[in-house]
Amino acid sequence: MNVSNYERVASRWNDVHFASRKHLASILTSDFNLESPMTQRRLKALETRARAFYANQLEKDLKAQEAYDKQLLKYEADMVAYEKKMEKFQASDAPKKQAPTKPVKPEFPKIPNLEELIDRPKNGNVELRYKHRMKLANVSQQKKKRVHFVTSGQIGADGWDSLWQSIKNWGAHRHGAIWVGSSTYGTLKIAEDGVIESSMDEMFYGHIVLDKNIHLNDNIVLNTMRLRPTLRNPIQGLSSTEGNATEVYFHPKNELQYIAQTSDKLPRAKLTSASCTIPDYSRNKLGQQDKTGELAQREHVFGGWVIEIVDDKIFHMRPIVADKNGCFYDIFYTKRGKLVCKKFTPNGVEDAQGHVSGIVTGDSHFATKPKIDLPWKIGTCPKVWEATYGKKGLINALQIPEVFMHDTFDGHSISHHNEKEALLLEHMFEAGLLCLRSELDNYHQSYASILNSTKAKFYDVASNHPEHLYRWLQEERYNNGKAYNNINKKLGMELFLQAANDPFFKPLEGYTRKHLSTEQNERLRFLQRDEDFYCEGIKVDMHGDLGANGSRGSDTQLHNLGIKCVVGHRHTPGIRGLVWTVGTSTHLKVQYTKGLSSWVNTHCLIFRGGQRMLINIIDGEFAWNPTKKPQPKLAA
Repeated sequence: MNVSNYERVASRWNDVHFASRKHLASILTSDFNLESPMTQRRLKALETRARAFYANQLEKDLKAQEAYDKQLLKYEADMVAYEKKMEKFQASDAPKKQAPTKPVKPEFPKIPNLEELIDRPKNGNVELRYKHRMKLANVSQQKKKRVHFVTSGQIGADGWDSLWQSIKNWGAHRHGAIWVGSSTYGTLKIAEDGVIESSMDEMFYGHIVLDKNIHLNDNIVLNTMRLRPTLRNPIQGLSSTEGNATEVYFHPKNELQYIAQTSDKLPRAKLTSASCTIPDYSRNKLGQQDKTGELAQREHVFGGWVIEIVDDKIFHMRPIVADKNGCFYDIFYTKRGKLVCKKFTPNGVEDAQGHVSGIVTGDSHFATKPKIDLPWKIGTCPKVWEATYGKKGLINALQIPEVFMHDTFDGHSISHHNEKEALLLEHMFEAGLLCLRSELDNYHQSYASILNSTKAKFYDVASNHPEHLYRWLQEERYNNGKAYNNINKKLGMELFLQAANDPFFKPLEGYTRKHLSTEQNERLRFLQRDEDFYCEGIKVDMHGDLGANGSRGSDTQLHNLGIKCVVGHRHTPGIRGLVWTVGTSTHLKVQYTKGLSSWVNTHCLIFRGGQRMLINIIDGEFAWNPTKKPQPKLAA
């Protein structure tokens, strides 16, 4: 903003003083050739900044004029004295010495336009920093809170009023801190008074994070590294950055990637924050965007992340995605320890118990309990089981009607992966893990248990591990078993004959249904490969192990599908555009995981309307519970 622009604003205001502010905004949009219509909030901010700048400019001019007048008076007095000295000098008959020095007439002082604050970092580079008008967050006060809402905003873009009001309602209801990190598109405009003219929307003042990293605890950091908003894969290349903490980067996409860590630590994550501002990317005079801007606008995500600090090391985090009205869901424990689901809207907070339409659980891997102690673990983690299917678990507490499960059958008794590991097979034999009948019995008993403990309908997603049984029959390996040979051979031949006589017979499903009651069978459905099945518009029938044309599955291939989906298989949760991946329900260290690991116990909730949320289960807990044992005091 400069003086001429201010004068244009003032002139236009005088011309249409009888008109509405909306009318003025329309006129100024035309006057300034703006690419997008000027909102009334932007107009108000424009007038405020213009008048402040104009007043500041006038004050500078007055001070400069006063200083010049003083110098001019001094110059005139010096000239009178100089003329007298010259008369004396010329009239004197004494030998001529050096003539008196003539005073120099002062020039009107030049007013500096750009005030620079120069920092010199250790690497010797010079970084120019400019003043800004934005009111930043009070870091020391906000860090004292247990729960945090982290999102981002584009400098120069308008905030979405509806979403921001919902976020403020969340903060008031949960007594949480709100952080809005800045993202920059293009070059920042510097005003003539040396202040950054571009600013974040004033609605975010008091919550803005600009250029200093913030540690919420020892293991999670809000990182202010600048990421251009139009980056298609913003966290690419960040996995090798130094440090063992999870890092949240401010960017309008919602991405999540876990980095493998050593065996005694949970993996660290790199994630981007989503946004609460309306995308604002350059257009030509026809209103067209280039490919980069168009894709950035399509992939822009309105939302953020809820982060709950348990202690100096442990935290819980959940992605938040807003709907078209700026509303979003969150689940959390009340002060009395009750798990609730709430919907946060611009008008307030609504009870949303029963609004979770489905849950996709991390890969289950039901396994036989070993008869002897082993140096490694197998099967579903008991803490995850209780947190998911228990009386106070997710499914019962949130009244979830549909459950989608991956890799329910482990297949350890007949797995082709262990065929050449003689010592491992010996240990598994002693532990009773090589008996197929025992594993199949444990499988249907596990299903019976969760069907009895909940009222939900369960969907068994076609996966690679349950298909181990079909492969075992297909390759006739039941004739070659070394352990439990007679039992496995007899059962194998029985299942083989049934499958051979009926092309529609599914060995695992057939054996399981035979041992379940009619009511239990009605609430259990086995999804088949290539069966399209959706929950609230989210595709939930793919395991994620298969890609295009018979290749292995990958997030990139699934993302190219162009539809929202939730998959499993990798045991490592993640978000890649439209593709969300759950983790595992097993122990995090099993027999075949050695060295670095990125496994996490993670489920995905699907809410009414199609919003999704990843839930991490850490030590049996999926959120911060205020009723648990007292936590250490947080550092300010």
